[in-house]
Amino acid sequence: MVSHRARNMPSLHLTLFSALCLSSLLAVSTAYELDCTKVKHSGATDESCNLECNVNSLEQIPPANRSIVTDGQLCPSSRCLCTIITNGDPFRAPVAHGSTRCFTFRAMDKEQYLAVNVTTVDPTAKVKTYLRTGTGSEGKLRLPTSHNHDYKMTAEPSEPTSVFRLDRAIWRKKMGRKDEGEWTGPWGMCIVAGGEHSHSETVMVEAFVELAVCPMGPSYRECGGRGECVIGHRPCPAPLEDHECRADVCACLPGLNPPDCTTGTLLAPYDHTHP
Repeated sequence: MVSHRARNMPSLHLTLFSALCLSSLLAVSTAYELDCTKVKHSGATDESCNLECNVNSLEQIPPANRSIVTDGQLCPSSRCLCTIITNGDPFRAPVAHGSTRCFTFRAMDKEQYLAVNVTTVDPTAKVKTYLRTGTGSEGKLRLPTSHNHDYKMTAEPSEPTSVFRLDRAIWRKKMGRKDEGEWTGPWGMCIVAGGEHSHSETVMVEAFVELAVCPMGPSYRECGGRGECVIGHRPCPAPLEDHECRADVCACLPGLNPPDCTTGTLLAPYDHTHP
């Protein structure tokens, strides 16, 4: 005759085994906490950043646990901090409706002009872009929010493209009036997607950032895209009037005029429309 206790032993062992397995899985998922703001990528496109987001997320997970990690335990692309290449090349980024996507880009000391362009592809969406300046040699990124930012841009159905331009000389005159960080170093840029009449779960935005040493034209390209930025000289301010100071200037194509090569008439054979 088998006792009641003996008949329940296998069930008890199975229950204990299941509990141990469950606790082990829970330990795997809670033993580490991903810092998604550290998942960065220096690629030129948002798509490449998203592809590497999961790979970089895995680097924060102990090697012994990587084989059993699911996609849901990794940093979502919406929280990956992608790095924008500041050469004016446009990129597309999906932003979930009602959420925020943040990016970063770095301004160098020699760069004097900044242009940011954000366009909403969804004709019914409203997109707000917030910017915060860099932190110089400290190198600490300051991500902006709707309540704590230095600059704000808005794109909406009536005006789907928002443009922000900033010259360092103008910024320098105003910087003492409020805390705007530093010109150099990593800038933070966050895009918030919304709109009362938008029915899309994801809002697609197209954006580019251009940082330039020489003046930009209306096309937001250094030297208007029709010249070359070269080292020049100018008279120094008082009391050094007898000296020459370095000044980066645009060497424009024949027929075009400084400072940004956007005025004048381009001469043949450079004018391809000329007969």
